[in-house]
Amino acid sequence: MSSFPKARKSNMANVRVTPEIWDAHPEVLRSTISDSSFVNLSSANHISTSTISHSTLEDVAVIVGGQNSQQQKIKHIDVYSSQVHGSALFSSQINRSKLDHCTVTDSLVSRSTLEHCTVQPPTNKIERSTAGATKFMGAKLVSRSQLEDSVVLGGSTVNRCVVRNSVVADGANCDRTQLDDAAVTRSRIDRSKLSNCDVMDCVMDKTTFEGMILKYGIWRNGDLVGRTTTTEEVVIKPRTYQLAAKPTSSASAESPVVARPRALSPVREPGWKAAEAAGEQLDDSDPIDDPYLLSSDDEQWTDDELAGPSSRPKAQTLRGGSTAIKDEHDPPPPYEA
Repeated sequence: MSSFPKARKSNMANVRVTPEIWDAHPEVLRSTISDSSFVNLSSANHISTSTISHSTLEDVAVIVGGQNSQQQKIKHIDVYSSQVHGSALFSSQINRSKLDHCTVTDSLVSRSTLEHCTVQPPTNKIERSTAGATKFMGAKLVSRSQLEDSVVLGGSTVNRCVVRNSVVADGANCDRTQLDDAAVTRSRIDRSKLSNCDVMDCVMDKTTFEGMILKYGIWRNGDLVGRTTTTEEVVIKPRTYQLAAKPTSSASAESPVVARPRALSPVREPGWKAAEAAGEQLDDSDPIDDPYLLSSDDEQWTDDELAGPSSRPKAQTLRGGSTAIKDEHDPPPPYEA
């Protein structure tokens, strides 16, 4: 422990220190450090009233004055009154903050709570904020905000905002705004609420939008009052997601041929074709000779055909409409007045 002359009231375990020779020693006071590594630390480093577990503290050497210059400046790490668990810190200042499984590089984190976050250069400044599963890449200032599963980059500013599943980029400025599944670029949003929106090159004040794509417009109190450029028209259209069409073969690309439905035929019992054939055969054949199947008229008609037309008896029509065969021995009809 001779490498830490000012390590007072601290518990350290499995500490790895590189390189072997330092220009100065860090100051560790009332801290608990476990499984940690200190690399290239300078006299400006001090860790005070902190809890660091499974973490890495490392200073990055930066060459200044051109490529041919051998002068080097070592940035410092400052961890003060903070809790760091499962995280890696590189050239950063952590002040009164709580970090859990985070990576912080060349940034300032003050009075904030970060969980599973990544803070990457260029320099980020995070103050009095709470963030989870969020990436900060060159955030100019994130202050008094709540962020969840979002990205802040490109010199953007987020102040007193609630940001969920959103992206704030390209120097956007959001103040007292609620963003939910939104993307804001090169815009200034103040006291507004955006849900499922894409906003680019706009200015909004006390405005609410949902499911829209907005470009080059100025809105105040929900009304369009102008535009931010003279070369582009204001764009206001619904935000829709179009699924990419899957490549199809030429056969599947053609429209399918739809067959017309056939007319419904009457339901017929089995053997109907044989019955029709038998019926046609009976119609074209000679008269049936079976005496039990022939009536008296049919039998008389067949006898007349055989005897010839001269021997055919004449039929007499009675008043009742019935016919009778005339016989020469019959008495004469009664006299009719």
